[in-house]
Amino acid sequence: MQQSRIVCLKLISVLVAGFLLKTVIPDAGLITFAQKVDNVYILPHNEKLTKLHTEISFNKNFITGIIAYKLRNDTLMGAFINEFGIKGFEFKCIDNKFEFINFIKPLNKWYIKKVLKDDLAFVFMLNNMSCKVPENQKMCDFIYDNNRVVRVDKIRRNKTLKTLNVVSDSVMNLENHKNKVNYKFCIINYYEL
Repeated sequence: MQQSRIVCLKLISVLVAGFLLKTVIPDAGLITFAQKVDNVYILPHNEKLTKLHTEISFNKNFITGIIAYKLRNDTLMGAFINEFGIKGFEFKCIDNKFEFINFIKPLNKWYIKKVLKDDLAFVFMLNNMSCKVPENQKMCDFIYDNNRVVRVDKIRRNKTLKTLNVVSDSVMNLENHKNKVNYKFCIINYYEL
């Protein structure tokens, strides 16, 4: 008799905890790349110059610097400058395309450009996800908390390729699971925007 009471109380506590968790944790919104996503901005997109302190780490190596970007007309233009003031690369986002303009010679390798292009396009073009791909091949899983995106997972064939964690309004981390590259972005001039 005593054991059945304990089991019943445990079951009730599990049900109450499950109910409380269901009301506290928001549901994840699943949005595919084939759909047009409006008003999903992880980073500010405006005419003011935005500066991001950027750390890129891979294996046991890392690069730090600043990504400065600005929206002009319908084109997002930016550049990565290391801490010595050397421009690593320039990029632009226009018409749902991410392109590199200039690349420093030591980084001008096809495999480095391919990984950087895919990762930076994921971060800077989250608001322009309209690609013509089958619905079951590419998708993003947006996790919301209080109507704010806190995590975005890029998924292909039920495998998570990248995870963008929004730590705060000015700090976000991108983890490329496939290529083992990690990025940390911190908005330097957040209060000026």
